[in-house]
Amino acid sequence: MNEQDVVHDKKSVETRARIFSSTIDLINDIGTEKLTIRKIAEAAGVSPALIIQYFGSKAELLQQAFEQRNEELKQSIQKMKNEEIKTPIQLLVRFAETQMDRDLVHPALTLTVLANSFSWDIDSQERVDNRLKGFRLAQREVLEAKFPKLSEHYLKFVPLTFFFVYGQALRRMLQTHMTSAEGIEFLMPHFKILADAMEADMAR
Repeated sequence: MNEQDVVHDKKSVETRARIFSSTIDLINDIGTEKLTIRKIAEAAGVSPALIIQYFGSKAELLQQAFEQRNEELKQSIQKMKNEEIKTPIQLLVRFAETQMDRDLVHPALTLTVLANSFSWDIDSQERVDNRLKGFRLAQREVLEAKFPKLSEHYLKFVPLTFFFVYGQALRRMLQTHMTSAEGIEFLMPHFKILADAMEADMAR
């Protein structure tokens, strides 16, 4: 890669970051329904055509704006291997707290992405699993480190079940403007059932 290509790539990354920042600022100001490609372009100081070139559509731009913290989120999950976590319920709560650090910061964006995202009722388990693969694998690493007696079945089952429960609860949290603490309280009965199943599996 020559120097010109490096400069171009750096400029592209900076432009995308500016578009993401402008998108989130506008969502906070006017919401997603009134948000348009033209308004985002004006706020970011770029042309609407460039945004279409980069993202293809408003829906894809919102999806990528939402997911820009995914790598940071996966790293936060992996760091739990070094945390003082002794019980399954503690770990499930930490998983949820980490997700909420992203999902509750910009609730309008999260709700929009959830509405345009997969449906647990319609989509196949394979498609859901592929969409969550990075997080699922990060959670599996932590599960293996913290609970080495957990069976292979539960190493696969726990991350998928967590995201099913969390995803359903997240809509409720956002719609009713729950705080993170209230969200954890809402999730606890579901986590207790899953944690008890994990304990039973390890006791076999």
